[in-house]
Amino acid sequence: MTRIPGPHGIAALRAARSVLNEPMVSIEALANEYGRTFAIHLGLTAIVVVGDRELMKVVLTGPQDRYRWGPMFRMALGVFVGPTSMLVSDGDDHARRRSLVQPAFALRRLQAWRSLVLAEYDRMIDELPLDEVVDLAPRIQTAVRRIVVRVLFGEELDADDVGERLAPAAAYINRPFAKQPPHPFPWGARERARASRKSFDERLDQEITRRERTGIGDRDDVLDVLLAADELSHREVADQVVSLIGAGYDTTTATASWLVLRSAPHADVWERLRAEADRAGPDDLRPWADAVVHESLRIHPAGAHAPRAVAKSFDLGPYRVRRGTIIAWSPLLAGRDPASWPDPMRFDPTRHLNTDPPEYAWVPFGTGSRSCLGFGLARMNLTLLASRLAQRVDVQLTTEAVPRPVGTVTAHPEGGLPVIVSRRR
Repeated sequence: MTRIPGPHGIAALRAARSVLNEPMVSIEALANEYGRTFAIHLGLTAIVVVGDRELMKVVLTGPQDRYRWGPMFRMALGVFVGPTSMLVSDGDDHARRRSLVQPAFALRRLQAWRSLVLAEYDRMIDELPLDEVVDLAPRIQTAVRRIVVRVLFGEELDADDVGERLAPAAAYINRPFAKQPPHPFPWGARERARASRKSFDERLDQEITRRERTGIGDRDDVLDVLLAADELSHREVADQVVSLIGAGYDTTTATASWLVLRSAPHADVWERLRAEADRAGPDDLRPWADAVVHESLRIHPAGAHAPRAVAKSFDLGPYRVRRGTIIAWSPLLAGRDPASWPDPMRFDPTRHLNTDPPEYAWVPFGTGSRSCLGFGLARMNLTLLASRLAQRVDVQLTTEAVPRPVGTVTAHPEGGLPVIVSRRR
């Protein structure tokens, strides 16, 4: 069969290091050189990155028992999400845990959370300094963290306390891989990350014990749903909750930053967001804001790729992918493919109005049994943020240059989101 194009030898070692440390930049550069599906050939194994949407369909819809997620994600995320997280689970363990968490994100709960989301964004906007440079990214992160913690725990846990406890662990997993070597020793950044997670677990265990003593089921938050199922151990509950926190506010904050960076310079986009928000009631759909979110996620997905280990050899179009290979489908390459998106780097939300994207050309949340469980909450967060910001304030960027994406798990704009906020004209 045809050999997958890509670097060998010393060039492959350099490419692997680059993909691990700067995935957004390096994956696109490698795709430009070798094609949208390429392999980094490392002796008897390889890292295969899939960006052609027809081949992505094979990866995403084929038998899922041909893959293993645990070996990959435990190395990258284990110190933060824990050993029983859905993200690092395979087979029956993954299916059981996902089935118990999924009901917590039912549509009726999403609708009930809208007023909370709007209230937190109003609080953030009320506290913004006007007519001076301010980094909007950490302020968005604070607002999103408060939303996510309220959704998970109601008013029982303080969002800022949760953020402080988990901050070292969350920062650690987004460092370049060369700076997070696994080790059991009680020192360094990895030990601070472990201590960070332990601190949060102690606080969560107190809350679980209190709820079990006083009664479960009257708050309708995610923690109550997990405890009411009565099929998860305290360790499993803690690991699922931390996974949801990480996925909930770090990826949403990164995406929100790119959304503002891309939409604010376009007066027509901002004015249309504003007009739609002025007409909309709290529960109304906002199709233009949703289109803006879709377009931002197309160009700037939270992650460049989603890796997994191949447990059973299989055919990927003209290629043979062997057992032991690391394979990763790339929403970044799919979203920037000129075959699917003419002039792909042009920001144009009208691409997403009254039409469906080409199949597998827009997959920032994945699909199937490994898709992001919180995608509905994330989309609602982003849609209402875009809508509320445009409705209430003018936002001016301090530079016209699109910043470099940084981060290994989630890609944030380098330098944050410095803007000048002024009252709506």
